[in-house]
Amino acid sequence: PQGYKLHYLDHHPTKPAPPLNKGSAVHKALEVFYKDRIHGPPPLEHVLDAFDEAFDDEAYLTFEEREDGYADGTLMVQQFYEDHKEENFEPAMAVEQTLRFEVDGIQVMAVVDRIDKLESGRVRVVDYKTGKLWTRKQVEDSPQLSLYQIAVEDQLGVEVEELQLYNVPSGTPITVPRRTEEQLEEARNRVR
Repeated sequence: PQGYKLHYLDHHPTKPAPPLNKGSAVHKALEVFYKDRIHGPPPLEHVLDAFDEAFDDEAYLTFEEREDGYADGTLMVQQFYEDHKEENFEPAMAVEQTLRFEVDGIQVMAVVDRIDKLESGRVRVVDYKTGKLWTRKQVEDSPQLSLYQIAVEDQLGVEVEELQLYNVPSGTPITVPRRTEEQLEEARNRVR
């Protein structure tokens, strides 16, 4: 709790752990890939530049660790770009969308990686993961995705049709249906 207070409330500078730094840099690159684009993605160089800018050399203890993290992150970004650049590129409705909402007077903030508009008029909420591959059961039970659904519907006034966890290293999306009211209430109870 004190670490949370120092970092997020008092804004005391801390060095990010290597996996968090690499993950943040990949997220920044994917934000640039989708942000404000109507006709196709930007050039790969722009996306890689965003990764470079967000990658913090100081987060790594050794040169080898830094080189491995940089190479791994760059590969993730390049592979994502190759997998998603084609003619069927769809711009996102929102990327890195910060949403604030309340659960029984408790302030909650969510930063949603991507929101896609679907043909049905509803949306898909996408959360990127740059670590190990999750199981379908973990995605179905994720309280984070439940809170994202609450936030998007409450703050944006659009109905969530599906939730997706996208594992960037493997290029694997796991998509599940919207949460039931019981699942949403369980998430609210966790906040309480």
